[in-house]
Amino acid sequence: MLTAPRPHRPLALARLALASVALAALAALCTACAAELPADEPTVDSEDAVRGSNCEATFVWLQKDAYKETAGRTSPAWPPHTTTTLDAYCTTKAAGRQKIGGAFQANYGTEPGAVDKNGKVFLVEVKRETVRGSKDAMLRLLDAYKTCGCNPDKFLSMDKLKGDVGNQLLADVVKTIENNTKLACTAAGGKAALVAALKASDFEKAIAIVPTCTFDGGDLGSTLDQAMAEVAKGTQKTLADYHVCNNNAALQTALLEGFKTKGDIVACSATSPLCSGPKWLYNP
Repeated sequence: MLTAPRPHRPLALARLALASVALAALAALCTACAAELPADEPTVDSEDAVRGSNCEATFVWLQKDAYKETAGRTSPAWPPHTTTTLDAYCTTKAAGRQKIGGAFQANYGTEPGAVDKNGKVFLVEVKRETVRGSKDAMLRLLDAYKTCGCNPDKFLSMDKLKGDVGNQLLADVVKTIENNTKLACTAAGGKAALVAALKASDFEKAIAIVPTCTFDGGDLGSTLDQAMAEVAKGTQKTLADYHVCNNNAALQTALLEGFKTKGDIVACSATSPLCSGPKWLYNP
């Protein structure tokens, strides 16, 4: 009876060794691929450590009508108060989507969730934007945001008119409007109705009239600049010595834009030109 020849033993061992090496290489490749899945935290030395996509931060702009004691935003022609928020999340295969941090900047005024006398939330969302990156990048962005603001010693309230400067500003706004022969309003009562509403601090009524007015210089902001310049003269200061809540919001926005366009996180500076001169009207 004939039998098949038995394979040479050394050759069989060599084939077994090659198979083992191939399997090990395949296993290593699979492990490496799994480690690079976008749902995982990227390694520190990878490109994703700076611009990774497994984490994100959402920046939200919230506004209400400045000076008004009721909720909402009525007209872009009236100065807003702007509050901002920033919340960061990371997504991994193991834990899913989890919040890693969050903060808000009330910018000297209304906090998120605050309600008016009718129980309505003061602030309304006007815009939101999301940026993506690594966990480290999102946490650094959040840290920079928490300290992002202009010099509080040079702040002029846009939420409520308080103190000598605020009262003087309102008086000078009224005076500027009264003396401005180029200013006209088509609402019932015309310019006189706007003046009366401002004198009575009836900002609900004033806000309804302002969009019907044609201001010398284009908008209410130009009139506020004129009035504030007069106030500043009396205190040996200039218009550039003041800022309002919207300047802070603009500075915080610049922080976000810097990361979005350059992948860079640069701490905010109170000496920024964005802090120089009140930003009365702000539409992000």
